[in-house]
Amino acid sequence: MNALSSSPVGLKSIFVVEDSQAVARLMHDVVAHGSSMEWLGAAGSIREAKMALMNQGLPDVLVLDLKLPDGDGRELLSYVEEMAGQCAVLIITGVHNSALTHLLCSGRVDGAVDKLITDVKDWRLAFEVLRSGRHYFSTSFVDEMREFRDSPPNWAVELSEADFALLPEFVRGDPDEQIAENHQLSPDQIKACREKLMRVLGLESMAELILWGRRTGWDLVM
Repeated sequence: MNALSSSPVGLKSIFVVEDSQAVARLMHDVVAHGSSMEWLGAAGSIREAKMALMNQGLPDVLVLDLKLPDGDGRELLSYVEEMAGQCAVLIITGVHNSALTHLLCSGRVDGAVDKLITDVKDWRLAFEVLRSGRHYFSTSFVDEMREFRDSPPNWAVELSEADFALLPEFVRGDPDEQIAENHQLSPDQIKACREKLMRVLGLESMAELILWGRRTGWDLVM
């Protein structure tokens, strides 16, 4: 666990985005029995979650699975960041790769729990730590984050947030015209970003970039 003061203090309500009914039910039981937080509900997809958040507003804590039936949970993270108000985000995932580690170190989320954890006491601890205004990361993520910060890969140092925003679309093989339209950039800007990515990563072709991105998790929406 890693605790750092930054989240809003006194968090009370929680909403879960998780397609596994068993995992969602486990978290409901944690909140219902022995937690001081209010359960607002759960959604099993990005679409359901967006509708719920649109209707009831942001919860104090959003528990977010990254692998959902209709896409990557990080799409919902971007959606939440565009909404007004404060919301602590707790990622739940069984994935371990450099794209996730970069996200956890970015300051965009307030915690992450390894999905393999099924002990009610561990989940209750995670919720209560977030509720008190601190960060909570499972030990496996803490070790990876520490190594990432102590010895960051060259791409983490040389690439900008603007580069990272485009990287998943390059890795997915999206056409330059579509990427330019999505980000309101010119074709020349897209070309320059792609060339920078290739140079920094030491790659010689788009095929190599796509393989690298899929291996390290950058093919997902960031």
